[in-house]
Amino acid sequence: MNRKDFLKTSSLAVAGLSLPFGCSKDDNPVAPVEQSELPPFPYLEVSGTNYDVGKKTGEFFKPIFEENFRRQNETIQFIVGLADSEPDKYFNPFYNAAIEHFPEYIDELKGMADGIGIPFRTVMCFNLIMEIMIRHATSGGNIPIKIPHFGCSDISYSSSTRTIMAHNEDFDKKMADLMYVVKVSVPGKPTFIGLNYPGLIFGIPPGMNEAGLVETGNFISSLEVNDSAPWMFLARSILDKENLTDAVAALKLPSGYAEHYQVGSFTENKIHAVEFTTGASESKELNGFYVHTNHLILPTMLNLPQSPDGTTYARYEILSAYAEEYKNKIDQVNPDKMVSWLSNHDGYPNYVCTHSENAQTVSSSIFDFQDKSWRLYKGNPCYGYYKTLRF
Repeated sequence: MNRKDFLKTSSLAVAGLSLPFGCSKDDNPVAPVEQSELPPFPYLEVSGTNYDVGKKTGEFFKPIFEENFRRQNETIQFIVGLADSEPDKYFNPFYNAAIEHFPEYIDELKGMADGIGIPFRTVMCFNLIMEIMIRHATSGGNIPIKIPHFGCSDISYSSSTRTIMAHNEDFDKKMADLMYVVKVSVPGKPTFIGLNYPGLIFGIPPGMNEAGLVETGNFISSLEVNDSAPWMFLARSILDKENLTDAVAALKLPSGYAEHYQVGSFTENKIHAVEFTTGASESKELNGFYVHTNHLILPTMLNLPQSPDGTTYARYEILSAYAEEYKNKIDQVNPDKMVSWLSNHDGYPNYVCTHSENAQTVSSSIFDFQDKSWRLYKGNPCYGYYKTLRF
């Protein structure tokens, strides 16, 4: 898609920046069938160095990036202000660790900033949003703005003959109509396709690469921050890996904050779950059903300090009930069945398919390991609007 076609079809051009997904199906009447082989979001294919990739992405999606920074202005001004007021506390430790371990991703963000036409420091601080905010809060500081919603729900099934990885990406409603997909080719690295948030580094929402690796992430509300590389950079590194072992190892590097990831390999027909915080990590090869939302569940991680939101346990129980119900009916477990589970609206306001005032399921993903495909949904899965991606 060229820039002219993008501007014709994006919500920025045709909907006056209005959110295209509301809380009823009538707000977005779409056919519940696959439409084409292209992603259901604004799309770009880009190649070159990490800097080139960042710059071309920033240039092409500049209207989306600018609108996001306008909507997030209060948050960005707050975190940049903290970074400028005490750089040795809020900026330098994370930036220096990123330079040491991931200099290519610093180049990527520098390119993105240049493409958008805003200072690199602003983009870098946006990618340090949780490290900065939580360090401030745990130091006794007041946070006068609402921390963005970071939800997400996973349910997967893994066996020698049938493996499916399913995920709801829940986030701040402000970003729901600003997401995009990029296919990235950097010399010496696997080409990858990633769903992305404007202004954040690649790899936070789901993605897959040509080596057959796929990934989904779930935010963990840790109460600790460490002077290490930004957690988002660890997530980005998954997309550059060739195999499952290296991808899991990448998530066990020292991290500035916490997260959970599912990493799967179409080639190996395996899924690993990884939880990591600032000082600990645990991984597990999955067998059978696995459910994860936004709190730590692996044995060595259970008692680490965290502050989960009120919905995570409810969503976990709903999806766990489905897993229990179908553990002896595996022949009925398929992508459509998992989508129906991700579309659950029981227990308002804690339902799996999020339609709250400030948060939304902005996308859903079904990775079918036997079909080697990614079914990518735009908006809530209950609307049924998806396209299937393959390498």
